[in-house]
Amino acid sequence: MAVQQTTDATKQNLGYNRSENSYRPLPGVAYPIGLIVKFASLDQQVWVDENMVIPATTAATQQLQIGVVSDMWGGFGPAFGYTAPLTNARGTFNVDVITQGYHPALLIDQSGTGAATITNETPIIPSRGTSGYGMGTTTPVAGLGTTAVAMLPASGLCSSLTAAALVQASCTDTITGAPALNDVITVTVQIPYVTANPGVAQTRSVATTLTAAQAVSVTTAAAAVVAACNADAIYSLYYIASNVAGVITHTVVQGGTFTVNYSGTYNGTTVVVSQFSFTTSGSAMNGATHTSAAVGGSVSTASGNFANGTGYKGSIPAQVV
Repeated sequence: MAVQQTTDATKQNLGYNRSENSYRPLPGVAYPIGLIVKFASLDQQVWVDENMVIPATTAATQQLQIGVVSDMWGGFGPAFGYTAPLTNARGTFNVDVITQGYHPALLIDQSGTGAATITNETPIIPSRGTSGYGMGTTTPVAGLGTTAVAMLPASGLCSSLTAAALVQASCTDTITGAPALNDVITVTVQIPYVTANPGVAQTRSVATTLTAAQAVSVTTAAAAVVAACNADAIYSLYYIASNVAGVITHTVVQGGTFTVNYSGTYNGTTVVVSQFSFTTSGSAMNGATHTSAAVGGSVSTASGNFANGTGYKGSIPAQVV
């Protein structure tokens, strides 16, 4: 028996499975991508269609949430890309909102009262800390009270976003031994994945060759490594180094964009099968790899991978419900 093939096999990927609608902004309010919005109260509506939306507030158990400002929205009309407050938007400009389905950049602030750690499948409600952001919860709100469900990896970077005040992940290198001229101390840290090499974690190495002045002590040697790291164009996008008495601390920089991809094989070719980006913030960067090594009289001992980050403020992928 023959079965007719109706699938378009020429497409490698389907479009996002989601619904999107346009709503009216409230004058004087910013609408960045990923913002959680809800319907304004009747006395705030300025148009007869009752389609004005405002950022979700920090009040508990809110209702009337309509969705999340779309990642495909280009900004307000003539000022394309402009999401900052407008002084008069009555009936003129629209905000595109995802009302159901996948959103790659839902804004999250995990510092609010009552937040729960976010892992894959954790329900998201409006943050108690920042208007328009979300936070994890163990008690979803019925009706129009729960915004979305987190769609995260089961393990690895950004798989567990703790509920706490924001503390950036960090790690250390301890310089010991007898630093000498021309010793080479190398620090290697993880950086975002690239689509050209799917599924393979990327790293950045910064090598410091000590001068005579830098080799005077473990403190001066560590200071040289810190200066080299902070001057490196790639390292400094994601981390910042500091030094106290020969102990170098590498700390994640808040607000960078970190991409992770996963690989698969199609007809013998390695391809990207899943990819997402998140903000370098708090607990999201726990587990980022880090090593150090030294050649010569210097000894560099690494504490291990990045750890001890808490909280999270940034964006994550989610399914709007």
